[in-house]
Amino acid sequence: MKLLKPNFWNSVKIIFIPLYLLLLPFALAIQLINILRSIFTRPYKNKNIKIICVGNIFLGGTGKTPLSIELCKLLNNEGKNVVIIKKKYKNQEDEVELIKSNKCNIIVEKKRSQGIKIAAKQNYDVAILDDGYQDYSIYKDLNIICFGQQWIGNGLVIPAGPLRQSIRSLRNCEFVIINTLDGEINFKYEQIIKKVNKNVKIFYSFYEPNFEYLKKFKNEKLIAYAGIGNPNNFFDLLKKSGMNVVEKISFPDHYIYSKKDIDKIINIGKEKNCKLITTEKDFFRLKKISSDEINFLPIRLIIKEKEKFIDELKRVI
Repeated sequence: MKLLKPNFWNSVKIIFIPLYLLLLPFALAIQLINILRSIFTRPYKNKNIKIICVGNIFLGGTGKTPLSIELCKLLNNEGKNVVIIKKKYKNQEDEVELIKSNKCNIIVEKKRSQGIKIAAKQNYDVAILDDGYQDYSIYKDLNIICFGQQWIGNGLVIPAGPLRQSIRSLRNCEFVIINTLDGEINFKYEQIIKKVNKNVKIFYSFYEPNFEYLKKFKNEKLIAYAGIGNPNNFFDLLKKSGMNVVEKISFPDHYIYSKKDIDKIINIGKEKNCKLITTEKDFFRLKKISSDEINFLPIRLIIKEKEKFIDELKRVI
């Protein structure tokens, strides 16, 4: 059963210290396992294709898939033949469908290395790994690490915190993309990153909603619901866009909705005279539940200083 991220992952507070101390040995064990894997795993390298990894160290909700899609489009515009590669996981068809709906080529395999072999045989120039920074079995020509509004939370590794790896792991990446509500610069974050890796290139991004689509909700009361890595990012985007959200309902990441779940949300909407809205990723998990009440908000990831980003990218590929 999937659960929402615990509150103590968000920041370091005195009241949580006993819990941190209890979980810290497990976090240290995970860090040790990561270190040993990085030392003893021999990476697979394919000389016929460039590999770009879009990863994260924060557990979910950092915008890897939207960035992979935007990256694919940018490189296609530069004349490259690009494919996105995803490792096959149960209950992640939403991300696969989202990529396909954006007309990006995709290969899904149990092993990323197998996906790369297929991509090379099909004469792709560039393979984008949507996730895989912690996969030491593959050589990457470029590592891009994504951060969201939650940054690094309390800064601790799971289960004591929300990090898959410590912040020190950024020494192995070339680019960092920080996704903020308005794409605003955060010098505090940059200082922390530069202390770990002074050569890393830092860029900012933000989500732009489909404003034409939002017009039909302009004078409506909304109930927003989402089962993504960080539902608050979606709720904040609606607020920033001027939407009147009267209730917010959060579900765990990649949550599989039942008809009972949706019927319950629809009834709440009717009681409060509200329309319902969710994310595009959630929508792909809801397609089997036919209902006129299911509305979703299309968004696009916008990279600030896009031309500079493309120039830096071209130096690698």
